[in-house]
Amino acid sequence: MAIEKILPVSIEGPIRQTNKTLVKCCESGCFQIVSSAHDSGEYYSSQNLKTLRNKNVFAPLVKRALTLAESMGLKIRPVEHDDVEFSVSVDFSDYFADIERRLAPLNEKKAEAERNMGEYTHALSHVGHLAGLSSNFDEILAMKYVKVRFGRLPAESHAKLKYFEDRNFCFIPFESRGDFAWGVYFVPEPDAAATDDMFKSINFERIRVPDYFHGTAEQTKDNMRVLIAEETEKLKQAREEIDEFRKKEGDRFLKIFCRLKSLDESHELRSNVAVMNNRFYISGFIPKREKESFVGLIEENGVTVRVMPRGSATEEPPVLLRNNKLFRPFEMFVNMYGLPDYNGIDPTSFVAVSYMLIYGIMFGDLGQGIVISLLGVFLTFRKGVKIGPVMTRVGISGAVFGTLYGSVFGMEHLIEPFFKIPRVYKFMGFEHPPRDIFGISAFLLAAALALGIVIIIISMLLNIFICLKKKDYAGALLGANGLNGLVLYSSVIAAAVSRLVFGKDISGAGYVAGLIVLPLLGLFFKEPLGELVGAAEIKARARRINADKNLIDTMASFGGRRAAKALVRCKYMGVRFGRLKYEDYKNAAEIIKAQDGIFFFPYSKHESGYITGFCAATPDCAARAERYFDSLGFIPMKPPSLDKAENGERRRADKGGESKPGENRKSAGEFVIEGVIELFESLLTYVTNTMSFLRVGGFILSHAGLMLVVSVLAEMAGSGGLPVMILGNAFVIVVEGFIIGIQVLRLEFYEMFSRFHKGGGRAFKPIMISLNNN
Repeated sequence: MAIEKILPVSIEGPIRQTNKTLVKCCESGCFQIVSSAHDSGEYYSSQNLKTLRNKNVFAPLVKRALTLAESMGLKIRPVEHDDVEFSVSVDFSDYFADIERRLAPLNEKKAEAERNMGEYTHALSHVGHLAGLSSNFDEILAMKYVKVRFGRLPAESHAKLKYFEDRNFCFIPFESRGDFAWGVYFVPEPDAAATDDMFKSINFERIRVPDYFHGTAEQTKDNMRVLIAEETEKLKQAREEIDEFRKKEGDRFLKIFCRLKSLDESHELRSNVAVMNNRFYISGFIPKREKESFVGLIEENGVTVRVMPRGSATEEPPVLLRNNKLFRPFEMFVNMYGLPDYNGIDPTSFVAVSYMLIYGIMFGDLGQGIVISLLGVFLTFRKGVKIGPVMTRVGISGAVFGTLYGSVFGMEHLIEPFFKIPRVYKFMGFEHPPRDIFGISAFLLAAALALGIVIIIISMLLNIFICLKKKDYAGALLGANGLNGLVLYSSVIAAAVSRLVFGKDISGAGYVAGLIVLPLLGLFFKEPLGELVGAAEIKARARRINADKNLIDTMASFGGRRAAKALVRCKYMGVRFGRLKYEDYKNAAEIIKAQDGIFFFPYSKHESGYITGFCAATPDCAARAERYFDSLGFIPMKPPSLDKAENGERRRADKGGESKPGENRKSAGEFVIEGVIELFESLLTYVTNTMSFLRVGGFILSHAGLMLVVSVLAEMAGSGGLPVMILGNAFVIVVEGFIIGIQVLRLEFYEMFSRFHKGGGRAFKPIMISLNNN
């Protein structure tokens, strides 16, 4: 129930082993490749590495093989292919040429039979409409001075023929069906062209009579059936021969195809491989627990695997969640909101427990819960639907709480509910057992609020833990979801519960001043206090990397002429001067706080919304810092002359250059207005998030109400009550089950995740061989 430890690794070896190594990386199923061109300076400290790029000769062969597999009726599937020794394109090409040579006659025989069958079937459908023709086709078509045209007319066009009675033709209808009339017209040869044009204008569709039409229409139909039977037999025979060919050659073909596909996909990965001095270099990530098996698979024939130190890669490690079977299906909700970053925590277990708990409380019915669970099992094992395992688990939770509520398919007289147990209803303040669940509605709503309060407090504690883990001490102490907000929220809740439930007022002057007013002031002044905490944090971090006194002073002073001069003279840092958009700078500030060895020091704010300053990094983080700041749109600039007089800096500011240090500070009015608005927003969030959990109790009552309606309708139906009960339960399971699922997910995302989970991680995606041609 955590984020898998990921190791950056580099693989190097003789260039002749490149393809074989890439294939093994794919087959390992645990290696995510990154471009070595980006990491070359970090891993190998060389400027001579070049990306390995050349034409993929295997891609056309894959398409050729797929065409052959389709013609054989062979379904592609993964098979072991270790015994296949093909490694160059010529081997595959020769093999496929042999297959094509042997398979071509069979495919041609099949295609000819299918073509003839289609033609004969089409002709038979037309000759069936000419059943009224008693004359012989041979005699009609043998006429020398009269032309004959078979075909069909739309029904409305057939009626228009009376307008052409002055023309020299004779139309004989045979059959009228639907929107068409089938027949034949005779016309003297000299008038044939004009008559053909006239019939074409009224949408006459001519039917060409094949030369195998002989005798009368009925005789021709019999002949056609015989021809179709013959072609059907030929087609059957051709298919049997192809099936026999597939049985003999299919297994070997699949092995060779899988071998070809592995070479093809590994070749596509060559653009991520760097080469130098006839050696290749591959960079990537593997899970820590796969280290031994991966090294054992890859290392041979001069190929070596090196596990790189943490922080050496220019990219942050990808995120791979690792949870037990019970919680694993709920990872989909974490992915929907956003994976945690690599240095964060995996919230899946918290999501799983809270989701199952809240869903079960809101949808408590023993019978319906079992139905949802069984439906989840069906969707999981028969359809492979991702939501299936979640349905299985929440269905069981609903069945458990349904047992407590005494509800079985809405019937509340089969099991004694918990609120009718003497100790329980007396604890709730009742002298006699409530008649039904509606009698304890006030208790349910209060319990829902209590559940929400507990979950919100747990979410705040998680946020504090995450901030401390990331060394964001300002966020852990002063944020609305930090220690400051936790004290405020808990104190107000404790005072309210003491007054309303126990009748005691604990909110004395000292309580209010220390546990409510002081945290409120902390929220109001969190920005300046955060800067003080941040300065101390950066100063401590500088000591950890053994920086000299100049760097420590720089980090503590947050900008200005003296600080900048100290920074650029620091021998432990790589420094670049430039500018960022102010919005990007604010977004970057939170991320930079969590990164050891990467810093940005604002020097001054530009009038056009840019902030200028120095981006700096320790040597081991230089490449990663450069890549990160470039992704933010960092614009390098020529550093200012830090030894000029202050009036020179003012003149530059007047000309649109950098302004005076400290000019970007807020005025007192701006600070007060922003502070009041943010404080009001934080307090409003506490209230609305807490009240949102009332929906938990509300859905308990709405579920009971719906089932009460179903029960009443079933009683009114008399002997037809059972179908009504079944349909009513099905309706509630589908509609309310779906709505409750959405409502619980909303509570997860807005009332819980928003307090501690930031997202921003990227998924671990190992390279694998895919038999899908897409």
